[in-house]
Amino acid sequence: MVSKDKDLVPGSEEPSIRISTPLSRLQVAMVQELLRDTGWKHSDKFHSHTTSSTVRPTYKVTLFQAKLGLKRSEVIDKLKKQVGPVKLEPARSH
Repeated sequence: MVSKDKDLVPGSEEPSIRISTPLSRLQVAMVQELLRDTGWKHSDKFHSHTTSSTVRPTYKVTLFQAKLGLKRSEVIDKLKKQVGPVKLEPARSH
């Protein structure tokens, strides 16, 4: 089976999903895995080495639509089921 990725029409993409909860490297990997075949991609940025209880790197993550695929709300549902409760920044309009 050959999948054909459809390109987005500029300006038609869903708003990005900004996760304000810092995530561990494992959680970032889980996000990357759940986005497979959804049309969405992620970018992560180093946030800090320390948390309230440990000294581990954490990352801020943004999800963005790269191709036609799942709707923003469907991606958020998958994210909360896979990674757990995370705080999201409000959607920004284009």
